[in-house]
Parts: sequence; structure tokens; C-alpha cells
Amino acid sequence: MENEKEEILKRLKALALTRNLDENQHQKMMKLVNKPLLTTGDLAIIFQNTPKTIARWRNAGKIEFVMIGRSYYYLWEEILRKLQNRNR
Repeated sequence: MENEKEEILKRLKALALTRNLDENQHQKMMKLVNKPLLTTGDLAIIFQNTPKTIARWRNAGKIEFVMIGRSYYYLWEEILRKLQNRNR
């Protein structure tokens, strides 16, 4: 599992490079992938999509979430697990 996690992190870094992120954006993205609980905005930064796209994925059941109050949160481990299963 640890090797798969490292592979996904490498792919995220490569994604950041192909999207021409500046150093500040890249550092912010890499900090976010170390947080256990992410917001919709965090996922939008990591996957370089809009919050609306993340909400569509959530509503379509593509990503799991936890609702606390009126806010949506995503477990990074669950997101990684989905990505790993998708790549098999």
C-alpha cells in the first residue's frame, strides 16, 4: 500500500508539472496531500478542477465524503484507495 501511495504522489507531482503550476501552488498542493481530512476546495486544488466538479463527483457517488454541519469533508485515505482501485 505504501508503494502505491508513493506512486500516486509521484503522479500528482507530475500533474502539477504538466499544469504549469508555480512553486507556491505546487507547495500548497503537496501540503494538502498530507492532510487526513480535506475540504472541497482542497480537492479542487489537488486535482486542478473547480469545486463544482468536485461536488459533481461527490453527488455522483464517485468520491466518499463526511458531512460535518453544513460542510463536506473527504478522507484522503479514501481518495487514495479510489485512485488505486481505478488504476488496477
